[in-house]
Amino acid sequence: MALPLALALAALLAADGAPAASAPPAREAPAPKAPAAPRAGKAFTRATSCRPTSAWRCTAEGCAPASEGLHAELFDLDAAGATLGACLYTDCYSGKARVTRDEGRPWLVTAIGVVRSDRPAGSVPPPGSAPFPLTVSVDLRTGRFTATWAHAPDGLQVDHGACELRAR
Repeated sequence: MALPLALALAALLAADGAPAASAPPAREAPAPKAPAAPRAGKAFTRATSCRPTSAWRCTAEGCAPASEGLHAELFDLDAAGATLGACLYTDCYSGKARVTRDEGRPWLVTAIGVVRSDRPAGSVPPPGSAPFPLTVSVDLRTGRFTATWAHAPDGLQVDHGACELRAR
């Protein structure tokens, strides 16, 4: 069950947000040209106001568009501060993250962590505001991002879009 979900997710992510018609071919494709290195003057470490333009709900059976509610989703990643966050519908969440960079492409940053409601202690969060795992990956040259959330044994949500980039 995990392998079909992993193949579906890999095909989805490789398609930059467009659903794949079938699994990727078994043969190895030629290596793509390496993108140009980021300019020295652009030392971005934060991706804020990451708004999805497309979303997918993936299960072991495949992925389907999940475009309802995109206007109510917002993600954030601070590589220097090792934090990430999300505002989803009626609540905002944040938390510490494990931040990794691709050695060969240091502008590709991924943060993984568990986020919790930002509501003050003692307040009553809306239903469904329990802590949850969140992964946000950002290209700090272009601002393109992918976020995965709503992780469950039967699948997860994958959002794609663009962020505003900022230096610390």
